[in-house]
Amino acid sequence: MSNTEFANAYQAGFPGTIRFLVSKGILVHLAEEYAQEAWAIGWERLGQLRDDRLVCSWVRQIAWNHCCRHFEAANRSLPLREFPSEDAAPTLVITLRQVLKACKPDDQALLRQAIEGLTPAEISTLAGCTPGAVRIRLMRARRAAARLFYGDREGGQEFVHEAA
Repeated sequence: MSNTEFANAYQAGFPGTIRFLVSKGILVHLAEEYAQEAWAIGWERLGQLRDDRLVCSWVRQIAWNHCCRHFEAANRSLPLREFPSEDAAPTLVITLRQVLKACKPDDQALLRQAIEGLTPAEISTLAGCTPGAVRIRLMRARRAAARLFYGDREGGQEFVHEAA
């Protein structure tokens, strides 16, 4: 592949690389950075490209691999959280009660069953629906609870991911 062909592929494929990363859950500003870095790596390793027609797919895979390596490295260096003291337990129970009380009755039941440790398959047997439907309803219930508890603050997303 010539320099001009790669430049044309870059102009045509760069936005697609960003869209690809965003579709995988990467934030837009990070996706732009990873896409730019992936295209630079692709330029440096252009000799490894076997089929010129696959340059965009090849660079997207480079970008995805780069993201995975970055997040794996970041997760390895996360600080350990402190264990809550015995004094914090009542606050947690009160907060959990407040969140459950603010939820719809159907959401309350689902969240209570999940908190008790039931799997989506077990909950689906009790609810008379499929495990997939239970997972979707649980996700929606968690999101609703997070919105009620955190409002529009950043912590709501953290709550949803930790609960999942």
